Amino acid sequence: MYDTWYTGNAPFPMEVLSPSVKASVLAALLRPYSFTGRQQAPRDLDLADLPDSTILFKRYLDSGRLINAYDWFESFKSVLDVQRERQRVAQGKGKGKAKARATKGAKRKRDALSESEPEAEEDDEEWKVQVQTRFMRALHELDQLGFIVHTGRKEEHVQRTVFDMDDSE
Repeated sequence: MYDTWYTGNAPFPMEVLSPSVKASVLAALLRPYSFTGRQQAPRDLDLADLPDSTILFKRYLDSGRLINAYDWFESFKSVLDVQRERQRVAQGKGKGKAKARATKGAKRKRDALSESEPEAEEDDEEWKVQVQTRFMRALHELDQLGFIVHTGRKEEHVQRTVFDMDDSE
């Protein structure tokens, strides 16, 4: 153990044993893939490629002292909609298929649309519930970490607790 703990004449390295929790949590939220060993460079990542908590935290940093929960949800939802569209395109269910179907004739178009409408509506409702669930989970994670405080003045608002930080990179 001498080789492991030898520090020479320097004082005991307390930073190694007791790191700054706040700095570690902020770094994990700002650059989540740095902690998971993913090989992709941080600059190549789009906001839609990040985990839900990080997406919500990035939107948190863009806001003022009070955050309207509905507006926060809508900005979060817009990012998830981009994720969903990317998944649809990757699976071949994107807009390109709908355009090809539209050119094959009016009757086929009407039949295809009438058959897929209930399925599409059900899919959209399921997506809305999933987005709300993901938002609530990320919101509760930030709440547990102490990044937000519920205000008594305005029920639809939460208050930021972390300010003046560098979110670059």
